[in-house]
Formats: sequence, C-alpha cells, structure tokens
Amino acid sequence: MPSNAIPERLGPAAAEVTTPDAHGEALTRLPNGPAAAHCAGTPALERLGRHPCPAADDHPRSLRSCSIRYSSNTQMYPTTTTAPVTGLERAAGAPSRPAAPAVGTASLMRMARLPVVTAAGALDLSLVPTLLPRPMWLQALVSGLVAAQAYAVGAAVRALVGPVLAAAGRRVPWRVRRWADRGLLAALALLLATAVSAGHSAQVRLATTMGLPAPSPATQVAAAALALVIGTGIVIVVRRAVVRLRRAHPARHASAGLLAAMLTLTGCVAQGQSDRAEAQPELAGERVTWASLGAQGRRFVADAPDANAISAVTGRPAYDPVRVYVGLASAANPAARARLAVQELERAGAFDRAVLVVVVPTGSGWVNPAAVSALEYLHGGDVASIAMQYSASPSWLTYLRGTGSVRASARALLETVRAKWAQLPTQRRPRLLVYGESLGALGGMSAYSTLGAVHHTAAPTDGALWVGVPAVADAHRAAHTLSTIRVHTLVHPDDPVAAWSPRLLLQPTPDWPHRWYPLVTFWQATADMAATFSAPTGHGHTYAAELVDAWRAVAPSDNTATRAPLDRLAKIRTAVLTTAS
Repeated sequence: MPSNAIPERLGPAAAEVTTPDAHGEALTRLPNGPAAAHCAGTPALERLGRHPCPAADDHPRSLRSCSIRYSSNTQMYPTTTTAPVTGLERAAGAPSRPAAPAVGTASLMRMARLPVVTAAGALDLSLVPTLLPRPMWLQALVSGLVAAQAYAVGAAVRALVGPVLAAAGRRVPWRVRRWADRGLLAALALLLATAVSAGHSAQVRLATTMGLPAPSPATQVAAAALALVIGTGIVIVVRRAVVRLRRAHPARHASAGLLAAMLTLTGCVAQGQSDRAEAQPELAGERVTWASLGAQGRRFVADAPDANAISAVTGRPAYDPVRVYVGLASAANPAARARLAVQELERAGAFDRAVLVVVVPTGSGWVNPAAVSALEYLHGGDVASIAMQYSASPSWLTYLRGTGSVRASARALLETVRAKWAQLPTQRRPRLLVYGESLGALGGMSAYSTLGAVHHTAAPTDGALWVGVPAVADAHRAAHTLSTIRVHTLVHPDDPVAAWSPRLLLQPTPDWPHRWYPLVTFWQATADMAATFSAPTGHGHTYAAELVDAWRAVAPSDNTATRAPLDRLAKIRTAVLTTAS
C-alpha cells in the first residue's frame, strides 16, 4: 500500500499519523480541524492509548505503534524527514528510517512535569516540623495539602510559560531530555528520602526538648507515604472537576473555577472587617443567673479555690476569692453586660478587695483557671475577678468572623469597671489589673490603648498581663514595648499563636522564627496551631506555672499578712498546675 494512501478501514474520516523512530517522538499537528494523531514511540505518550498503526506494514520497521484521533482530513501525512540507516540495512537496500526529531520546549515542559517538581519540593519542605512536634496524621494531612497546592502553582506556571518558550523556537535534543528526566526522577527520590530523615530528626529533637516520647522513623515514613496519597487524591479530584467545568461552561468560567479551586487549596480566608458582634442567643433577661453564665462561666465560678485550700498552700491566712462572670445570655449587648458586671461586683463586695482584675476571655468564653488562681494564691485570696463573654465559638472561628466583638466587649467592660473604680476614694481603691490570653490579649490590648488615649495616660490601670499574644496584634504589642513593670507580656518561643499570620502565605513576618518559604510556611504554622493543643505545659500555647512569676512581676503583694512567702512558690506552682489540668 502506498504510504500516502488511505486505509479503507478508516473510512472517510482519515487520521493524520506521525511516524517516529524507536527512540523518539514526532508530533505533527493538522492544518485544519481540532484533532491530530500522535504516535506513541516513547513511554511518555502511552497515556494517549496505543492502537495498531494502519500504515505500519508500509513504514520502516522502526515504527511501533500510534494513537489516532480522527479528523476531517482525507489524507495521511507521513513524516518527511529521514535518518541514516545502519550498514546492514544500507547493504540490503532498506529505505531510510524516519529521523528522531528534536523536542520543542513546550513538549519538554510537559514531559518534565513541572507541577510534579514543584509539588515534590513543597512536600519535602513541609515534612520538617518547625515549632512543635506533629502527630503522624497531622503531618500527612498538612504535607498533602502543601503538595496539592504546589502542584496547582506549577500547573499555572507551565500554562503561562510553556507557550512563550515554544514560540521562541528553542529546541532540546531528545537524548538530553531523556537523561534529564531520569536524573530528575532520581534527584526527587533522593530529596524525598533526605526530607524524611531530616523531618524525623527534627521531630525527635522537639519531642525530647518537651519531655515527650520520641517518634520512630517508621512514623515519619508513614506520614510521607500518606501525604503522597492525600496530595494525589486532591489533585485528581480538582482536575476532574475542572475538566467537567470546561465541558459544561465556556473557557472563561472554567478558568474562574480553576482559580477558585486553587484558592480553596490555599486556605486563604480573609479576616473579617466588620465590627458587629455575632448574633446573640436567647436572652435570660437583664440579670445574671446561673443558667445565663453558660458552660464556661459556670466552670470559671465553680472552680475557684476557697480560703482553706489557699491557706494549705501558702501557710498564711486567706480569703475566699470573688469571681464574677457575665455570659452572652445575660444581656443583649456588650454595654448592657458591662453594667451587669459592675452590679455583680458591687453585690459581691469586689471593690473592697486588695486586687480587682478584669479578665478578657478567649473566643469561646474560656478563662485559663491557672491565670486567676495564680493571682489568688499570691495574694491570699484577697482578689476579685470579672470576666465577660463575647462569643461562644472557638477563638479561630471568632477571629475569622472579625475581631470587632472582642474589641467592643473588652472596651465596654474595662471602661465601665474603671469608671466605677475611679469614683472610689484613692485610699480605698483596689489595685486594678487587666489580663488577656490569646484572642483575649488582642482585645485587652486594644481596650487598654483606647482607654489610655481617652484619659491621656500611658497606664490607665495599675498593671496588665498579656499572655500568648497573637501575631496579628503587632500594632498594639509595639505600643507596649515601652511598658514599665506594670505591663508584662508572656509568650513562649514555640507558641504558634504568636507566630501565625495570614501574611505568611506570601511574605515573612517578624514573629516567624524559622526560614520562610512561600505558601509552605503558612501551612507549617497552621499545623503547629493544631498541634499546640497537645503540647505539654510550658510549651506551645499552654500557660500555667509560669503565670506565677509573671504575676509577681506585674502585681507583687503588699499585704504581709496574706502574702505568699517565697519558700512557698514551688507549692503554688504545683497547685496552679493542678488547677490547669
């Protein structure tokens, strides 16, 4: 059969066939029509499907197989270039073989798998923990997300740069391409093994520092393997969704869908800017009842140590502490809840105590029991504390909704309490302190600065203690760096809450203590945020015994009758640890 004949079995819609040699590939595009035929002379094109070539009998024996896509053309266009034949073939009169064509840069980028390279690099970087040791499942999940996200970035770069380089007409010999691919695969495997080893060493170092059992190497290997499965699964799901979107909608809608998928993988959720407080639950009336306290409020009030428990630790006479809590269901808005708080403080005789501390709770309304009990032990129970709830959601969810609720609540409570406190005679005023932890520190700092500006003073209270300050509080924290002994900030070096920021996606921040990598560092910090709940006391975002010394720096006791002696500090720390556990 002539090489340019149309096989009868193809019918009127013939396919264009490109004839590669045994070691290369040729990719011939049809001048008309969207379809083309690609010969699968190399394993890289096997994904297109292999079919018997209709003209294989009339082509040189170097033609192995081809995959065919039909077009409206009615002729077959064989490759016109030829390559030298061997001496035996020339002696036998064999026709020339098709030449091994040069590979275009666009094809090289397809074959080099740029998305795979970026995904592998990001996966390797994410396997090394930063601030806290990570459980196997958490490490696998985060590394899988990082790999999928990096794959999407690599695919976008390939789509943008590939056509530009192809238009430049640069050519790379196929032999160079083949050995480069093999070397690349070997390098990726070596880097993955190195990353697994480095990650395990870092896990052991962090666990040993925190007094935790060291993980086995098999744990890190399992995390890497599971991360590959998770990342591959995410990529497959997203790619299939994009393909379906392209089929169902125009190209511009498909591009928008791909961008939305990439943003979902990135997990970039913008911080809300609304100052409106979240919706309030059903109100119990303008009063504080046991039911209106909520679960966190009831726990805070009920867990206070009594005078006997304090005396047993300090060896000195003690008072029963006063604890007041105002829940969300107690009133409709922050101002009304603040008024109720002052009424409850007056009823309980809080303004007659030696110390009055305003506590800004976390997003869920939780108050660290160690923070309040440490102050109560140090001052022999002669302490009154007030906390007011502004949200019932976890701190991270409250933060994503916007920090307006915590700022408004802290400002209303601190202003109302201070106004009542300022009406008292100077010699009868208790020492007024402010405490905030985590998201509560963010709200407390904001209220403290606002109150100071209103009253034209740098110290609107007698002292403040900020613990586990989020990294997003940079502006307020900078204003407190000039503080005296009245204001103290306590942050663990490995506290992820103090290091995490949405800005880590695209740029380093002053609070991040390790090397920064685009996109990867954000997920590493996010993983540390999840791991902080299992960190032992004294590490991560868990504060307990160290609060004793922090309070001694902010508000040392002046009452020698009830003041805890120095030789009892160790017992106080133990009691505070017991309270926090």
